[in-house]
Amino acid sequence: MSAAPAQSPSEPNPLKVHIETLEKAFVGRAPFCSGSIPVAPEDILLFYGKDKNARRLDFTDASEEDLRHLADTCDPASFGVDNEDVMDDSYRKAGKLDIAHFVTTLDPVKCGLVEVIRNQFLEGPQVKASIRVERYKLNVYGREGFFKGHKDTPRSESMFGSLVVVLPTDHVGGALVFRENDQEWTFDSAHAVARQPGETLRLGYAVFYSDVEHAVTPVQAGYRVTLTYNLYFEDPSPVQGSVVLHDATYDKLYSALQAVLNDSTFIPEGGLLGFALRREYPVRVGKADLGTIEQFLKGSDAALLRACKALSLNASFKALVRQHATDPFSVTPTYPVLCNRIPDVKRFPQEDWDDYVCRKFGGKRVAMNVEGIGSWVQPDIKIHWVLSPRQSLTTSKQQYMAFGNEPTLTYVYAHVCLIIDLGPVGARSGTNN
Repeated sequence: MSAAPAQSPSEPNPLKVHIETLEKAFVGRAPFCSGSIPVAPEDILLFYGKDKNARRLDFTDASEEDLRHLADTCDPASFGVDNEDVMDDSYRKAGKLDIAHFVTTLDPVKCGLVEVIRNQFLEGPQVKASIRVERYKLNVYGREGFFKGHKDTPRSESMFGSLVVVLPTDHVGGALVFRENDQEWTFDSAHAVARQPGETLRLGYAVFYSDVEHAVTPVQAGYRVTLTYNLYFEDPSPVQGSVVLHDATYDKLYSALQAVLNDSTFIPEGGLLGFALRREYPVRVGKADLGTIEQFLKGSDAALLRACKALSLNASFKALVRQHATDPFSVTPTYPVLCNRIPDVKRFPQEDWDDYVCRKFGGKRVAMNVEGIGSWVQPDIKIHWVLSPRQSLTTSKQQYMAFGNEPTLTYVYAHVCLIIDLGPVGARSGTNN
């Protein structure tokens, strides 16, 4: 049998070309949407208090004295880190009222906010999903109030995002800043709710995935008052390959994957394609089975799985975990380990960490360009990464040390990968796992 002809240096590398195409197709919308909507005066009444003498506040004409009383009624807002409730005004300076101490006439469905979530934020089949909006907190940021970068604490697998409603008060500063993958976006909520005499009252809003890092910049004047809601998929169901609702990201991914299947020069002997999912997903501590993640996939992650199912590709969810080095000068090489579930990495031994994970959870060492790994350690498998998880591995420190709006760790965010087991030419598709 004659050998395959060598590839000319001038010819494009099919592996590189297809992976670059897939990478570009896997970029969906920004992880948030924001803006303002008109609101009726009767929808922005607030009743609050901690005793029998509740107070009524009408935001159509709230005075500085009214807002100061609201701020004085609030408790200092804490935040969660490493399973502890922390009070530190160098990280967060704000007031808060829990839901037991306030009610509001604002109805997110009636005023059109749920419709905004569907039309501007959700993608694909999830546009038609049943959404539950849970009232969570009232926050007041007075002069010099702020909150440094943090992620909202996950409360269940079905929680997909957060809604922040900015009530119409005159203030300066207090912008919401979102950060992800070296990108940064700013929503100037003060500008969104500002109005001239005679103009229609408007609410500011921001909807974002709960795993997105966000911060509140310092308030320079006035009071910034917000209502925060947790967003859940009420009755999620697994993504079906027969769904006819398409979106731009799905169409691009489907076409790019189909081109891979049709190219006999692309990994002709077969191999593994890896996608580090763009979003992080809440998993229950100690019961971190990846089986529940499918029904809660977001954005381009959901589009990717739909494309895989439509093409009958053998795709499965995996967790890629790596030991957090307690000794920065240690030369002990450890490979990231690919597992079928997310183990409780905090409880693992420091010595022979990757061996332990492989034995205990059936993991496989993955060949990656990771600093500190010597050539004498042999990986178990090689993955052709479309989106590399090098900067987003789950480690023993990352899993338990994160700034959030609550200290609870019933659920933690997990980094998940979708691995496609691509067969050799002539047997590219398979049974979906």
